[in-house]
Amino acid sequence: MIVINRKPVSLAKRVFETNEEELRRLDSELKNKKRSEADRIEEDYCPTELDEDLDNIEFVESRSSASCKIDDIQGIIFGGQSSRFWMLRKHISSQHLRKKDKMPFYSWNCLTLQLKHRDVDLVIRNESHMKMLIRFLIFRLKTIDGQKGSAIPILEEIRSRVPPMKFREAEESIYNQVCFRYTMLMIRHKISFSAFSKKMAIHELLIRTIQTSYRVFVQEGLFKVDPTLEKIYDQMIPKEITN
Repeated sequence: MIVINRKPVSLAKRVFETNEEELRRLDSELKNKKRSEADRIEEDYCPTELDEDLDNIEFVESRSSASCKIDDIQGIIFGGQSSRFWMLRKHISSQHLRKKDKMPFYSWNCLTLQLKHRDVDLVIRNESHMKMLIRFLIFRLKTIDGQKGSAIPILEEIRSRVPPMKFREAEESIYNQVCFRYTMLMIRHKISFSAFSKKMAIHELLIRTIQTSYRVFVQEGLFKVDPTLEKIYDQMIPKEITN
């Protein structure tokens, strides 16, 4: 696996450790005429990152020392769990809420490759690319929990019970279930961040979302509710949730 470092020729100051005045100045520079007239900006574009076309900055690419062989990967960790991501998580958590929509990356963009002698921390902001890489590593590492070879005992048991023609199908079914787990992890990370940015507990966020959806469905006439039940329902839900 070849890891490529892509760095700007002229390094720009990042916004993580700048003061408020410097942050406002950089934000103003990013909102220049060239950016505002851009025909298309990707949905997951982050204004604190440099872009070759929008910012007119030249990049150079070089092979990273983190490049490794697939066989050297001992495991994968999804999310900001490694020590490097942990330090950044503490910093991000201490930021003002108004900065939360301008983070360079989020926990569901983080993936750590565990090698024999080091960890390789990757940030993959494109969700489809992240899913493709995770799927590839799951199949190649034969894993059900992120650790290399953890699926082998299960596969051997299946091999002894099913015909050879059915084994490949059963193996793929297991790996698809593991991929689904990682997709659910990604969704849980997003829900947690959404609750954090709104200063809510997760259960409170879910209740508010259900309540809002319910109100919209009733107002649009998508389904009818008995007035008596509606009154009882309103009494059961606290006002701070219904508002």
